[in-house]
Amino acid sequence: MWHAHTRYCATITFNQIVLSTSEADPSAAHTLMDVYFQLFSEVVSQRESEPTDDVVPTVEEPTDKQNKREKLGEGEG
Repeated sequence: MWHAHTRYCATITFNQIVLSTSEADPSAAHTLMDVYFQLFSEVVSQRESEPTDDVVPTVEEPTDKQNKREKLGEGEG
């Protein structure tokens, strides 16, 4: 959990960096883009490795009390 939060905070921090057209900024922008893509690749690979739950949710069968209430409710009205 902390690892994901750390990545999130780092991404937000990188997002706040203001770049200009000076000579040093294009290389900084390139490095930032590399870091963004690396973070993205890590997140995607982690999501692919997580087991998926293929269980289909089932509908609960009504209990006897629910059946009696429904029958009583039908007569009202």
